Amino acid sequence: MEPKTPTETKPTEGEKPKEGEGVPEKYTDFKLPEGVELAPETVAEVSILFKEMGLSQANAQKLVDFHSKTLQATVGAATKAPMDAWLAQKATWKTEIKADPEIGGKLGEVKAQIASMYEALGPANAALVKDFKSAMDLTGAGDNPAFIKLFAKLAERLGEGKPVQGNKPPGGPKLSPAQSMYPNLPSQAS
Repeated sequence: MEPKTPTETKPTEGEKPKEGEGVPEKYTDFKLPEGVELAPETVAEVSILFKEMGLSQANAQKLVDFHSKTLQATVGAATKAPMDAWLAQKATWKTEIKADPEIGGKLGEVKAQIASMYEALGPANAALVKDFKSAMDLTGAGDNPAFIKLFAKLAERLGEGKPVQGNKPPGGPKLSPAQSMYPNLPSQAS
């Protein structure tokens, strides 16, 4: 027994094809999911294939629908795994920095020091600081413990100094403020 070959749905001479039947001159108006577009080159290329296959506009649309659905599922799965890994990495970094013995307990203070360092760059660099912070948020580098610790050390070294307490000489004579300020003046000599 021979396999059956599909019969084409071509109209007989003088008969107009029913809507959705027959091979159109040009495949147009594919309905696509929201946000999906077909490049004109792709439509032209696939139209040649559809014509060779003898597909009606309706059957061509069925193939386009199937391809769109398959593509969305494949792309969705392919983009989900890296995104999940990236979010997990950021969460791990946040946990590590909070547990860090060096700066974990004083994270608020460290953030304030880093913010002061940004402010020290002045208003002329405000756009640069804004772009830098955006890049750190976008890439996740702003959550990386090594990045935070390095910037904390930079902020500590480049930030404003802390007040220094003067010391009196141990066991020595009590000096007046003038004597403390100008110990080598001849009038101060004993």
